Amino acid sequence: MRFRDAELEAVPAMEGDLADIGMPALIQMICTERRRSALVVQRRNLRAEVHFDGGEIVHATLGGLSGEAAVHQLLTWRDGIFEMATLRTAPARTFHCGWDQLVAQAADSA
Repeated sequence: MRFRDAELEAVPAMEGDLADIGMPALIQMICTERRRSALVVQRRNLRAEVHFDGGEIVHATLGGLSGEAAVHQLLTWRDGIFEMATLRTAPARTFHCGWDQLVAQAADSA
């Protein structure tokens, strides 16, 4: 899995397996860093992208879902591989709530 988007740096800054770190912890770590970055997660035939800027999620897609619905679904994934890379420019905002609220909601429903 490699990034295909021209807005991303070609070399991933971090990569790993969701079996080793859960999605809530991964999102929290990236937001805490407050960098402009993109996370791509691949699971079977599904691909999710989450874009971060200044400690916030600004854009997310997973299949036909976008925004909060995409992140909410992604938070249920327990397996898959991920890569994170620097994002040159932030995309149009599709995410409008605090990441910490969504992570807390996912933890409550787990």
